[in-house]
Amino acid sequence: MDKYRVYMRTEKSKSLNHRVNEDRYFFSEYKFMNDEKICVLIIADGMGGLSEGDRASKNAVLGFLKAFYEKMVNFYMETDAELFSISCFADKLEKIVKDSIKSANIEVCKNADPYIPTGTTFSVICITDSYAVAANVGDSPIYMYHARTRRMKLISKLQTKAELDVEVNQYERYSSEYYANEHLLYQSLGEHSKLEEDDIYSCIIGKLEKGDMFLIGSDGAFGRMQEYEILEILYKCEQEEEEYILLQLFELAYIDKKDDQTAILYIVCE
Repeated sequence: MDKYRVYMRTEKSKSLNHRVNEDRYFFSEYKFMNDEKICVLIIADGMGGLSEGDRASKNAVLGFLKAFYEKMVNFYMETDAELFSISCFADKLEKIVKDSIKSANIEVCKNADPYIPTGTTFSVICITDSYAVAANVGDSPIYMYHARTRRMKLISKLQTKAELDVEVNQYERYSSEYYANEHLLYQSLGEHSKLEEDDIYSCIIGKLEKGDMFLIGSDGAFGRMQEYEILEILYKCEQEEEEYILLQLFELAYIDKKDDQTAILYIVCE
């Protein structure tokens, strides 16, 4: 039996003013030496209000993957491969992920026009048999569904003015004031040549169980949907209908947010 099922989908905005799909996504499965596999899920959302968002998101994904692979290879080469396993080093994998995001930022800046502002969000999940590491810059959400409790939780940090205002009780989340400021990011890749450690949000999730899910996407993939609305779609779909989950999400999200839509759904099977 497969250990997981994964579904991916992307759609360009139907808006006549929208020239290209500025989202990029990537899924891969790495196996270093004889250790357990690491699945990598990435979403980068080129910022539509700036120029060449599609180039920024593409370079962010390429920059991350090149750095991640190199850093992981170096890590394994420095250990006793016969005894070592990444399952015991969640903190090290988290550090490699954050350092690779810094490299992604350098790649975005290096390939951008110095006279034209550009940028992209970046969200990633690395999943092993023992745990998962999630990290992000910007506002592309990462959700986790926990099968045992039947609850869904946002595990990334939305780095927007709206979220900062909610933290200081200026207004409530999902209010009209919130939606007026949700598009204003205070962090992204490509804005500054150097990304600091605190600019990247990350977390470690414990061992996954059968039925657990990760849902990662650009903000357009979810629009103004709240967690309970996303959860309702997951509940309604049987296994043979899973491939339609992202399509249903996109259709509902597009009612409120006319943007590019990209998402990856990862489901634990055993």
